[in-house]
Amino acid sequence: MSTSRPATGNDRATELVEELAFAFTDVTGALLASPDGRVIAADLASYHREDRVAAIVASTLGIGQRAAELAGPTPANEILIQSGSGIVVVYAVADVAALVVLAKPGVNLALLHRRIHQQLGPLAEAVTAAANVAGP
Repeated sequence: MSTSRPATGNDRATELVEELAFAFTDVTGALLASPDGRVIAADLASYHREDRVAAIVASTLGIGQRAAELAGPTPANEILIQSGSGIVVVYAVADVAALVVLAKPGVNLALLHRRIHQQLGPLAEAVTAAANVAGP
C-alpha cells in the first residue's frame, strides 16, 4: 500500500485510515472520501487510482442510501459487496464522509465491522476538524 499523495493537512484522518488498513492482515486497503467523491485520506495499493476509488465510494454510498429508503426512512450505515476476489465495505462516516475498506475473502467480517465502528466517530471528528481549519 502506498500514500503517494502529498499531505493534505488532514493528518489525523490519514493516521486513522492507515491504522485501519494495517489492523488486519486480510485488509488490503482503505480510503476516506468526501460526499462529493474527493480523496480525504487513503492507504491503497499502488494499482488503485485514489481519485477513481473515491468517486466510486461516494457514488456507492449515495446509491446505497437510496436503496435503503426501500426498507424505511433510516439511512444506510454500511454497504457490503462480496466477490470471489475479495470484499468491499463502504461505511457512512456520519454525514461528512464515506470510508471504504478492501479485504481478502477470508477476513473476519464481525471483527472488521467492530473495529471500524469504533473508528467512525474519531474519523468524523478528524474530517470535521480539518474542514473547520480549511474554512469555507
